[in-house]
Amino acid sequence: MNKRTKKLILMAVALLVLVGAYFATLDIRPGVDWYAEVEQELPRLIAQEDEETRVVAMHMDNGYNIRLARDEESGLWHFADHLGIRLNQITVLTAAFSVLDLPYHGYISPEQMLGLEVYGLLEGASRVTIDFSDGTRQVLYVGNQTPDGRFHYAKLEGMDSVHLIDVRAGRRMFYNHNDFLDRDLPPINLVALDEIEFRVQEDEFIFIPGPPTGVEHFAWMRDEFISHGAGLGMRLDMNFAFGAVFNPLNGLIINGVIIDADVNTDLARFGLLEPSLMMKLTDVDGNVLHFYAGYENEDGNRYFMLSGEPFIYTVPAGVLNHIEDVDRTRLFQRRVTDVIISQADTVRVRGQGQNVTLRPNVVDADSSAYRSIFGLSWDSYIDPIDMSSEPAVWTLEIEGHILEENIFPRQLEYVTDGYFTVQSDGSIRYMVTYTFHGFDELFYAISRDGGYSVSVISRNVVDRIFGSI
Repeated sequence: MNKRTKKLILMAVALLVLVGAYFATLDIRPGVDWYAEVEQELPRLIAQEDEETRVVAMHMDNGYNIRLARDEESGLWHFADHLGIRLNQITVLTAAFSVLDLPYHGYISPEQMLGLEVYGLLEGASRVTIDFSDGTRQVLYVGNQTPDGRFHYAKLEGMDSVHLIDVRAGRRMFYNHNDFLDRDLPPINLVALDEIEFRVQEDEFIFIPGPPTGVEHFAWMRDEFISHGAGLGMRLDMNFAFGAVFNPLNGLIINGVIIDADVNTDLARFGLLEPSLMMKLTDVDGNVLHFYAGYENEDGNRYFMLSGEPFIYTVPAGVLNHIEDVDRTRLFQRRVTDVIISQADTVRVRGQGQNVTLRPNVVDADSSAYRSIFGLSWDSYIDPIDMSSEPAVWTLEIEGHILEENIFPRQLEYVTDGYFTVQSDGSIRYMVTYTFHGFDELFYAISRDGGYSVSVISRNVVDRIFGSI
């Protein structure tokens, strides 16, 4: 036998000795399959013989000091010292079930133990106190993973042996507060909104349901909204607003909570004392999503608060930054006149020495000019300005009649400017006045019903259409 062969044999023997020594320290309990796949067949480190027994509280002293408690009446879990934070109930239940009936895959006897610090069961261990519904309590220490990564070392208070528990159960004992969070926003039906309100920087937008979109619709349509905030009286461009502002909220999730933040003193630190973005959406079922967004941190998250909840969360910054960067002028339909032809009974144009009345469905009506009036679109959105001191160059009055059928009475609460009046026969009459003031040499400023101007339109376009009537 040559020297090379002898050397290989000696190395193989040494390896076998090391492997044997390693498994000997584990002292696998007879009858326990190290690689057992069916946990029901394994012995229990924590066993509950009564099937009615439940975990009612857990305290994970793992560096995060997490206290979980189960509400007896509702059965829902919450942070015992941070009431109100919404938790993912499945995540909490999974952690609770992990220790309710805890199997082990092997153990190390006291005689073969190398010292608790070797297994991570002193410094750095998770000390888990578990309270059960039968009044009993267990304290479980969870330490390092085994070298092969399949198990965690664990020790039950009052027992001398170190046991091996499934790595998934052990990992849950090291969860932080964020791991238990419900990451979903409060439910809201974004395709059936009833009220829309949001503030971006200094612009505040409030949209309420507008009038019907045509004579075939005799009810208030929640897919049409008119602004009562910035852009007063202007109609929301539904396709753009939902595509660029509201639908992206479907991708917004909560990914953390600032557990030690004090909302009474820390709002300014997180940019939430004067938030740059606020949004309040209400759907037809009365569900409300109302939130505020503050600064972005170094991790690419925005600080975030839900109205009525005294907690500061974090959410990915991308969606909120996108909403803030949207060109707000595109939120509004560019059409000036927000009443379509089939709803109008009378159209009057005054100015430049003219006083003309157009009536639809009359033989001698100038249908071309009539259609042009309802095709007017503004050129640019401007900050609201008071043009009441400027004389009117052109005035456009539109009167119409809407049949009452399935009118939602609550919506009539919004009628505060005389735009709609309810007649004695139950029908609804409307009149709206658009005034074109001199803005500069190129544009007129448009105001509705004597309100503030929020958009401008080319002088040439208006003069050409109105002057041709």
